[in-house]
Amino acid sequence: MNEEILMPKEKKIPLPVRGVIKIFKMDIGYDKDSRVKAYKNRPEFKDENPYIVFDPTDFEFYRNNKDVIRVVNKITDDISITESVVKRNAYSPSLDDKARGFDKNARDFHLNEAGMLSHAILDESGQLLSYSYDGDSALWTGMYLGSQAMRYLTTKDSEALQNVRNALKGLITLMDITGNPQEFARTLAVYDPKTQVPEKWHRGTGKYENLIWLEGGNNDMLKGITHGFLWASLVIPKSDTEVWNALREKSRKLIELRIVSEKPQNKPAALGLAALITGDQGIKDQYVKAYESFRVKVSGYSFDTTFYWHGSADWSGINLGIVGDITDITLADLLGQSKIRDQLRERLMDSWVTYEPAQRHLLTLAAYGFAYKYGTRGGNFRSDSSDARFKSALGQSVWGLREIPYPRPNLDVTIDHSLRPDWCMSPIPRLFWKAVKKPEPPIDYFYQGLYNYPVFELQAFSSNFVWKDSAFQYQTGHSKGVENSGVDYLYAYWLAKYVGVNNVE
Repeated sequence: MNEEILMPKEKKIPLPVRGVIKIFKMDIGYDKDSRVKAYKNRPEFKDENPYIVFDPTDFEFYRNNKDVIRVVNKITDDISITESVVKRNAYSPSLDDKARGFDKNARDFHLNEAGMLSHAILDESGQLLSYSYDGDSALWTGMYLGSQAMRYLTTKDSEALQNVRNALKGLITLMDITGNPQEFARTLAVYDPKTQVPEKWHRGTGKYENLIWLEGGNNDMLKGITHGFLWASLVIPKSDTEVWNALREKSRKLIELRIVSEKPQNKPAALGLAALITGDQGIKDQYVKAYESFRVKVSGYSFDTTFYWHGSADWSGINLGIVGDITDITLADLLGQSKIRDQLRERLMDSWVTYEPAQRHLLTLAAYGFAYKYGTRGGNFRSDSSDARFKSALGQSVWGLREIPYPRPNLDVTIDHSLRPDWCMSPIPRLFWKAVKKPEPPIDYFYQGLYNYPVFELQAFSSNFVWKDSAFQYQTGHSKGVENSGVDYLYAYWLAKYVGVNNVE
């Protein structure tokens, strides 16, 4: 029986926002594009309501029949069998089993010699040939460290604590290797004398001469470093003086970074982390003043800019917001700043209300663990949501973990859901505000569908972090032999365990 359902309905776009979208559509030439026009008479195009495709079909079957593949309502061929295998690998293992698998993979295949999370290049038998760098590794490594800290706090597993130490080594090196106290690296790789150092990469000097580093440490990557430093400080014993001396030194250096001095929104986390780790009262006073300098709304701080209009959102920005909110709320709590903490919790709940229709499961888990469970609801929640809706979303968030297969498929594959007869183009362009970029992206950059497919139908094949991907993408591809780390699963799983979500098993 096919149990696939479409959900949910969404709010109407306010007229001022619709006017802005119209301007961008005219600039792009979206409505005049031949491919977009081909869908203009479809009822769902006119309705312009995007849907979440939820497909629990065969979940119970696969949990009870782990070695069987079942093809439902499809011709049995290589494609349908592959699709069924991936779905089986999502639904048959328990969530605990998948966590053990991804934890082992990350330790053995993805944390490179420098302590940075990387892609793994594997041979036909699944053996590690080499590491392939990830340009956003500062962020993913900080989140990996966070996952292992939460794992340690939940299980007291010594392996998790060692993983924290290994990843922290990489984050510390990011700050040291540039030789410039105002800049940090995006990622690290081992220097190969037989290979020319690529553009925008540099060879380290002194004790780092065996490494190369990628320039361009920015606002997004900074969130990985502050997140990682925070979680490391929560689990590494104070008796480990070498690590703690490094944390004290590097937390002070965070304040000196260019990206902190130029962007006021980065100052609270940098100052709060330095105050927490060093115990310096003067820095703590600066931390409080940094928040006082922001114009404050009724709930939350004004540098929060969440929006979601019929399938259009800053998807990677949502993930960055989650990481930043967890860091900021935890720092405020540990520093005894309950007023700041409570306003940040309100902001997190307001963000959850904005994105509720898109079902970003990681956001629901974070909102529960760092705001909702403490009694916070938020002004937007009180006017536009309810406890019943939140509890329903929290229950659904567990399915977000169930949809991620272990192992991830490692195949030469191209997927295009627009070939399905039931697929429909969205009348709202993807990331429409990117039209201001010069040169303007091509028209197909703005295409998106009206359906958010389960992870095992699209993202599982190629995504390195499902929670930052565009929700309504419909195409992807992957080359066999390249394996992603699985930190997306690990972070969500150990977060759910750490904050006490039920039915995570």
